[in-house]
Amino acid sequence: MLINEAVLHILDKNSGNLLLSQAPLQLGDPFLIEYITKLVDKIKKGDPHIGQLASSEPLLGYLADEGISFLEKTQQLSDKLFALIAPAEEIGPADYLFFTGTSDTGGTLFGMIRLDYSSKVTHFVDYEGEAVSNTILQNHAILPNATQKPSEAFIVDLSNG
Repeated sequence: MLINEAVLHILDKNSGNLLLSQAPLQLGDPFLIEYITKLVDKIKKGDPHIGQLASSEPLLGYLADEGISFLEKTQQLSDKLFALIAPAEEIGPADYLFFTGTSDTGGTLFGMIRLDYSSKVTHFVDYEGEAVSNTILQNHAILPNATQKPSEAFIVDLSNG
């Protein structure tokens, strides 16, 4: 699979903020391509529910609409998604990675991957006047490693639903 475009939107329920990216990810960074590709591979190797969207399905028409930019589609989808999940206490905060790609058979793909947050501890170097002060911080918005299977995702082949 070839990744063509990708964008990351932050749906942070903890802070009550929807932070929509106004620019796509820079895919010139080999790390990003590898990260996205590994996540997609994890989805495919997991236990995915495979189905066919009817050609009359509004979502399929929306995703295939070339009159709407990829970035605008992802922003609108994120806005609707945030409105749905914000009041749901059982759904945790996450980032959502959207991408387009070309399948090995030449099909046009549109995907969304939920990147659940985890908490990790790290060091932080600060200065108190001229003195170095090392401390330990907990970061609550660590994204999953590429070796972890995403909790939720969808990939649509726009060529055939």
